[in-house]
Amino acid sequence: MDKQILKVLHFADIQYNVRGKHLNKKVEYEFVNQQLVAASHDVDLVLIAGDVFEHWDTNNVEETLFIHLIQDMLQNNPELQIYCIAGNHDLKQSNNIYDNGTGEKEVYRDTLSKLHDAI
Repeated sequence: MDKQILKVLHFADIQYNVRGKHLNKKVEYEFVNQQLVAASHDVDLVLIAGDVFEHWDTNNVEETLFIHLIQDMLQNNPELQIYCIAGNHDLKQSNNIYDNGTGEKEVYRDTLSKLHDAI
């Protein structure tokens, strides 16, 4: 009997936080994203185990970092299965008003719906 090996990349606690005094962290997060994309090339499944975002009121910069991570992983490995579990930092409530990263205010729309539309 041939054994099939399932290769899994597991990570958690990226905690994207690009606002205020942390605006310069975008470059660091982009580097981390590149490392994760490279690591996802030869795996079957990626498990993101929570706390993708530092704050529940994410902005467009933070959400775009995550969207690009997922898009780049799938472009790098089209057969990849990706599962994401929300952590305590990721939880949001509907109808919250947040800064969209440009200083404008928007009404929160479910992150999963937003990510689905973007990807």
